[in-house]
Order: sequence, then structure tokens, then C-alpha cells
Amino acid sequence: MYDENIRGSNIYTDALEQIRQSLLQYLQALKNQTAMAIHQQEMASWDRRQQIISDTHNYTMNVMHQMNANTAATHQRVANLHSESIRGVNTYYTARPGSGVPDVVEADVRWDNVYQNTVDPSIFVASESYWLEPGVDFEPLIRTNGQY
Repeated sequence: MYDENIRGSNIYTDALEQIRQSLLQYLQALKNQTAMAIHQQEMASWDRRQQIISDTHNYTMNVMHQMNANTAATHQRVANLHSESIRGVNTYYTARPGSGVPDVVEADVRWDNVYQNTVDPSIFVASESYWLEPGVDFEPLIRTNGQY
């Protein structure tokens, strides 16, 4: 009877050991899955940080390029105005660009207003005051202020 009890307890011991091993395997698998999920989250976090750094760098570089372009345009405009003042002229945008006449024309500084003929774009009229109204066939030209 003693042998039967030992054998019976061995069966229970073996069954309990199998359950214990099964639980240990399950816990190890759960631990591995948790570690993998944490690793994936960390990698996604690093990827997001890298994207933020890259976006910030690109934005900063674009701002710097725009600042350089604006500075260059300002220098060009100042150089154009300086050149106009030395030559004693003002520049105007033509009313009909692409009509065979240059898109920018020059007039002596004594003229306050310059007009372009709408029928024949090669004809211009200038006046020293606003009192002259050249007629319906003429459009007033706009000063470039060095931006051409």
C-alpha cells in the first residue's frame, strides 16, 4: 500500500511538474512578448524623434535660405535705386508686358507721371504734375522702386 501511495504521489508530482513547466513556459513567452512590445515602442519613439529633428532641420534651413534670398533681393534693389539716382532716371513697369517693348522703361526724374499708349505700346507720355490727363488711350505706369 505504501508503494501505491508513492506511485500515486509520483503521478500527482509529475502532473504538477508538467503544469509548473507549462506555466513557466507561458510566463517566459509573456515576458518575451512584453519585452518585444517595449522594444518596438522604444524604436518607434526613436524614429519619431529622428523625424522631429529632421523636420526641424529642414524648416531651419528653408528659413535661412529664404533670409539669404531676401537679403540678396534687398541688396539688388538698393543697387538698382543707386544706379537710377546716379543716372537721374526713374524706372516704371510697362502697362503691356510682352508687347515688344521692354517690361521696364526709364524716364527722367523730372517727370512725375509716365503713361503708355494702349493702342501703340511704343508711345509714352510723361508729365511733371497730375494736372495732365493724357486721355483714355493711355495707362499710367507704376514705379518699380528698384524691384526689377
